[in-house]
Amino acid sequence: MTQVMDFASLAVQKRQVNVMRQASIDAGKSQHPAIDSRLRVWGEWTVANRCEGGGGGSVLAALIDGGGVVVRSTGKAVNMAEDVYDTERAVCRLDDKYREVVFLKYLEPELSDQQRADRMKVSRRTFLRYVATAQQNILFYLKPPARKASVRDQMRQNQSAVKNGV
Repeated sequence: MTQVMDFASLAVQKRQVNVMRQASIDAGKSQHPAIDSRLRVWGEWTVANRCEGGGGGSVLAALIDGGGVVVRSTGKAVNMAEDVYDTERAVCRLDDKYREVVFLKYLEPELSDQQRADRMKVSRRTFLRYVATAQQNILFYLKPPARKASVRDQMRQNQSAVKNGV
């Protein structure tokens, strides 16, 4: 009987967490502030370099013209910061729907969330949910920081040393 109550209380707690998460998404709060900040930097860099390159037009127009692929001009060497490059790669790995959401959110900063949602023909709430999902996917796609990689390498070396009897 107590197990049933435990499961019921866990279900209630999970529901409360989901309701709070949805409320913060509805309010337009980012679920991943670090990813949001990184995407803003990526967006500013992309917009600045697109305009300098003389390509003109929006990224969405470039996507449509390129059949879903944006080809960057190689006429002018541009020094892309590693974080911007990693973010670009992560964004390119997203499904089309989520990539469009990221483009609208971070490359068209002058639009409101409602205008972005209207362009996608979805509700504002759905648009914000798509943004949260895209941020979560980008977090997954980004390579781990060097510090984590070095800790992971040290752990592997320690495990090999233990296996080898050192």
